[in-house]
Amino acid sequence: MAVLFIVLRVLIVALAVATPIFLVVAITSGAQVFPAGIIGVISALVMLAGAFTLVTYMSRRHRARGELERLDVWIGAEGVMLRGVGPIPWHDFEPARHQLVPAEHDSGYVSRAVMPLTPSGVFNVNNRLAPQLRERVCPVSGPMWKKMHYWVYVPGVEGLAQNEVMDLINRGHWMYARAQYSA
Repeated sequence: MAVLFIVLRVLIVALAVATPIFLVVAITSGAQVFPAGIIGVISALVMLAGAFTLVTYMSRRHRARGELERLDVWIGAEGVMLRGVGPIPWHDFEPARHQLVPAEHDSGYVSRAVMPLTPSGVFNVNNRLAPQLRERVCPVSGPMWKKMHYWVYVPGVEGLAQNEVMDLINRGHWMYARAQYSA
């Protein structure tokens, strides 16, 4: 993905350099240049600057998100810590399972490995967790007037398949959540 951002930046810079060169060549070759043409070139350069800024912002955000994905996943008696958030108590989420959830960048649904939040988990994530940490857990869902977090995405763990991570979390949930309820 990093290569894509580099290629996009190179293309934008190439267009930004070629646009004024094209204008200078047109003027020196005797072509009649109208004020609207100059305004068009300036507008194109402004749009290219905006595109370059947007690509740079997206690249930095993608890099930061990638660093979060490489943070340790910790499972203990207190709960699960993932993407630098936690520990999320065992009683705040249900065992991991595959579930249809709203797609992040589309209008449909997609099957994802999630740990649905219990009512106390929904309250804790949406009201007690710092707003900048909520997005690390999962994207918001629901109608525009009631956007909330309802589940935690099962984290990826290097060297383990998703089903193995789900089994590990579910075993921890079975061992530790039961101990919490009996204590």
